[in-house]
Amino acid sequence: MNTGNSKYRDALERGKRESLHYATEVHVDGRSVVLSLVSGQQVTFPVDLAPKLSDAPQSTIESATLVFGGAGLQFGQAEDMTFYVPSLVRGNYGAKA
Repeated sequence: MNTGNSKYRDALERGKRESLHYATEVHVDGRSVVLSLVSGQQVTFPVDLAPKLSDAPQSTIESATLVFGGAGLQFGQAEDMTFYVPSLVRGNYGAKA
């Protein structure tokens, strides 16, 4: 039994599934963020669901950009304002810093 190869294959499959939830485009609609995903889906979430963003000024929200090949969504220049897109897709908006 070669569990090393099995674990490797499992990790590759997980990675393929996660990459379907990477974003190809982001735009802001008022206080909502709209993500277009590799899978063709579109996901919208109000920034007030994300504790780190709930008090952010509109200029910070409008600075939304994709990073890390669409795996990340960043607001402004602060590292603590970067979110993992697949987590956002699953409804995990993070905790207040």
